[in-house]
Amino acid sequence: MEIKKLETKKNQPIKMVSHQEIYSLHGMLEQLNSVT
Repeated sequence: MEIKKLETKKNQPIKMVSHQEIYSLHGMLEQLNSVT
């Protein structure tokens, strides 16, 4: 099975993002939102 590499229009490789990273980012955004 061949793994296809995702790339942008300028052929820059795209990092695979894990669910954990998404939840971590979401948590950080929630914290920043609550500061105001």
